Amino acid sequence: MDLDKLRSVVFAEAQRKAQEILSSAEEEIAKLRQEHEKRVEELKLATAQQKKKLIETETERWKRQIEYEKRMLLEQVIVQAIQGLKGRIEDEIVSGGYAPSYVDWLKKQVPEADEWTVSRDYDELQRAFSKRGIKFTVDDSKKVKARKGDTVFDLSPDVVANAILEKFSHEIYEEFKGLLK
Repeated sequence: MDLDKLRSVVFAEAQRKAQEILSSAEEEIAKLRQEHEKRVEELKLATAQQKKKLIETETERWKRQIEYEKRMLLEQVIVQAIQGLKGRIEDEIVSGGYAPSYVDWLKKQVPEADEWTVSRDYDELQRAFSKRGIKFTVDDSKKVKARKGDTVFDLSPDVVANAILEKFSHEIYEEFKGLLK
């Protein structure tokens, strides 16, 4: 047996096997590279979709926040306007123009009151009580109260203004809402 020939056959076979293995490895690497590129594209697409979804989510959150801020601003403006209206109603009720009507209304609410108490600040109201011959006491409470037996009725301008505003609160809210759009 010729050793050189055997070596060359073995070497040729080893080289062929090595070439097959190398070729197979290159094919496998090519497949892996294709899979990797495909996966990278999928990830890019997924990332783009995720970015799009994140942007949509953030935009929706931002829109909700803006709507909330608008509602809060509207509520704040309405509350301030209603507080202003309440103050005006209170002032008007005890003014010279409305005090006599207010006293008539008070008498209708508690016709058989044992005692009336009127704030020192309500001069016109005190005059209207005096003109109608109704006895009352003056105090510093900024209230108008009627006592009948053990029951005390608070019929102060702020209570009346609140009742008026409560009665028309929905209409007032809708009116301001319409004005502020």
